[in-house]
Amino acid sequence: MTLKLFYMSISPPSRAVLLTLRNLNINVDVKEINLLKGEHLTEEFLKLNPVHQVPVLADDDFTLSESRAIMTYLVNSRQPGCSLYPRDPKRQAIIDQRLYYDATVVFERNAVAIRPAYAYSVDPVPKDIKDKIKQSMTTLNTFLENSSWFAGSDVTLADLSILANVSQIKACGYNISNHSNLLKWFNKCKDLPGFEENQKAADDVGKFFKSQIPNGLE
Repeated sequence: MTLKLFYMSISPPSRAVLLTLRNLNINVDVKEINLLKGEHLTEEFLKLNPVHQVPVLADDDFTLSESRAIMTYLVNSRQPGCSLYPRDPKRQAIIDQRLYYDATVVFERNAVAIRPAYAYSVDPVPKDIKDKIKQSMTTLNTFLENSSWFAGSDVTLADLSILANVSQIKACGYNISNHSNLLKWFNKCKDLPGFEENQKAADDVGKFFKSQIPNGLE
């Protein structure tokens, strides 16, 4: 049975799962759920995910939410031990640490800055929020001091999850060229399967964001 992904293109966690599917070369039926129209609150969707968030993966009669849980499930169920999430406990621990940092810091700061625009706010992003985004980008840059990817010498799930967020932050006006390691990493990501698909969606977010808030994250 073909996997089904309930997804919204403006959602970095949704795009991280799609990047994982593309890098595993797994066929998937993608169903767009428009949160702005309340499609995540329908009775049908709430049966899939009572938390009413995207993404949600349906694998036959098994459903799973939370992007990073979905990403590890996809590897463990389809290509266990592959380089995206190898079996070595120490490698997994580093990947998990990067995923948790992305979830609790990078994504959260991204969301706090960008969500008001979707409520049609035209207020500039407060300086303290911009400063927190800069701090998180500085930390990501530090993670890359001694490796070309976020968890070593190979692309892993950590890179895919972080890419979904960094591409959007960049599209919304943040200048990652101030972080040389991060910029080099981002340019390497351009060769990954699904990069252009992810970037187009991130650019769409950036275009809307900057139409509401002209200076964006500059």
